[in-house]
Amino acid sequence: MSLITMRAAILDEPGKPMTIRDVQIREPRHGEVLIRTASVGICGTDLHFARGLFPYPMPTILGHEAAGTVERTGPGVTAVQPGDRVLVCDQMPCGQCGPCLTGKMVYCSDTSARQRQHDRLYLDGAPIRQYIGVSALAELMLVDQSGVIPMTGGISFNARPPGSPAPAPSSRPTPKNTAARRPHPSARPAPSIPPTATSPNPSAKPPADAAPTSPSKPSATPPWRPPPSRPSRRPARPSSLA
Repeated sequence: MSLITMRAAILDEPGKPMTIRDVQIREPRHGEVLIRTASVGICGTDLHFARGLFPYPMPTILGHEAAGTVERTGPGVTAVQPGDRVLVCDQMPCGQCGPCLTGKMVYCSDTSARQRQHDRLYLDGAPIRQYIGVSALAELMLVDQSGVIPMTGGISFNARPPGSPAPAPSSRPTPKNTAARRPHPSARPAPSIPPTATSPNPSAKPPADAAPTSPSKPSATPPWRPPPSRPSRRPARPSSLA
């Protein structure tokens, strides 16, 4: 088995500082991609593992939010090729199990990706566990093809440092969301109510020249009554079985 030597930040024990040391990473196999690390983010999940809040086999190399350039590809890799700029995701679905085929890739039931994490990295000749399939705090990353996302040409690897000015706003007009202002085609217009309509005042007297009004007749609509109950059609259960 051919190994490549690289530098990485090794976490030997939770709660202890990481140290920069030489480690080995193997060549990509079927469906795997070797990536030259360009940018890594520090996630709160990494801090939880570093403090020992989430138990994990030690030593290991933290980091799972990363981007870089493809160095080599193993057999069967068709999504990317050497030289492509990619993002790396720690979710690597198989695409063939039931959850993957129903759009729930986060619940992938294939465990082979976890098994491949056991023999990708070596420290002092002994294998160490890869951190959730990525281990990005290193010069190289070896990940599954399903965890690689190609980047478009205009995206930079460099993050904006804290306190630096924000990028200039675009000169293009900002589109306005007018969906809430347009009524749905099936919506019916509300009935118009005359603005002068007021409720009658029972204590007000009609004018002297007003025509006499006839008393209002009761409504001809009979009051609502519940329908009569229907007899049950279910046959009576015999008192005993023969």
